[in-house]
Amino acid sequence: MFFDDFICNVKIITVLKLSWDSSDADAAPRKFHALSFRVTGDACYSYDDNTIQIQAGDILFVPEDVGYHIKAQKEELYAIHFKLDEKKQSTLEAFHVTDKAKLQRLFSACYEVWSKKEPGYYFKALSIFYNILQSMYASSSNILTDESYLEMKPAIDYLHAHFSDLRSAILQT
Repeated sequence: MFFDDFICNVKIITVLKLSWDSSDADAAPRKFHALSFRVTGDACYSYDDNTIQIQAGDILFVPEDVGYHIKAQKEELYAIHFKLDEKKQSTLEAFHVTDKAKLQRLFSACYEVWSKKEPGYYFKALSIFYNILQSMYASSSNILTDESYLEMKPAIDYLHAHFSDLRSAILQT
């Protein structure tokens, strides 16, 4: 994951709430990273020779200096633009998280704090951003991607079907 190795030196640039009816456009590389939570709408991101499908409730990390093409319909999303001092990544990364409602609340709260700009707002937004990262890490570390799940499903099914046999065999040794 993009945040596995960084030392937590983050600078938030802006927090946005975006929506549009349809999109079929190129996005030029930018000088900041973006982390977005898709409230509604599915999208297809293409870059280099890669394609990523994103659905409502998913989170997308777009690293700085990476351009892409997007095709989407009726989108609504929150986006946090930020800088990191750590290593550069050149691939988009999708997160299919389990607690979508919690992450939507966190992204929404970060947007509200940023928009109101009350005293101390930057630190509160940064605190919420770290809560987002913690929730993403906890949620996605327990999830297999669709592809890896399909590859492991036969082994998982076997373990479920033969658990008591395996347990007895282990206890006898």
